[in-house]
Amino acid sequence: YSAAVICPSYVAPEHGSVWQGGEEHRVATLSGTPAGGGVSVTCHEGFRPSRVGTSEPVCMPNGEWEVGKSCEAIMCPPYVAPPHGSVSGDGFSPVSIGARAHITCDAYYQLSRPEAASPKCLSSGAFEQGSHCVPKPCPKEPGPVPCVRPTGHSSSRFDAFVHPSKDMVREWEDDFEHQMASDYAPNVFDHEPRPTTWQT
Repeated sequence: YSAAVICPSYVAPEHGSVWQGGEEHRVATLSGTPAGGGVSVTCHEGFRPSRVGTSEPVCMPNGEWEVGKSCEAIMCPPYVAPPHGSVSGDGFSPVSIGARAHITCDAYYQLSRPEAASPKCLSSGAFEQGSHCVPKPCPKEPGPVPCVRPTGHSSSRFDAFVHPSKDMVREWEDDFEHQMASDYAPNVFDHEPRPTTWQT
């Protein structure tokens, strides 16, 4: 005759509970469990079962429990900044549920949905859908301001929604100086200035 094999009380994982006979135990089961008996492991809100172990450990014939799951904090991966934008706040590294990333747009761009500028890490382990960065619309009066018309097509070379290059700036300056210059030229015979075309 051999004594019945009994496993010790099953200890609940940190941030989790162990269930036996329909009852929840947040510390450990109340008494030993005979071989073949089992428990169930669950995790509290904000945590999820680990990949290692089983969610329903069984008491083995050697008097030891199968390896059960532990509970890991649910984390969101780093938030990916939208094109023409950047992320600050909690968006640089994996963060816990409830943390927020903050989206800002580059110059000449604006948020497509200002109310979604600070997406939150959800219990699913993913961030809320954040705002995109879209080109700012052109002002009513045309000018050397990078923008885009409502139709999506630039109406002049000043309406490209890119940062102006040095060549573009130099070209604007040359055009400006040319427009401001008068047709003044010295008289080669008497060295007196000729009247400009706007004089009467």
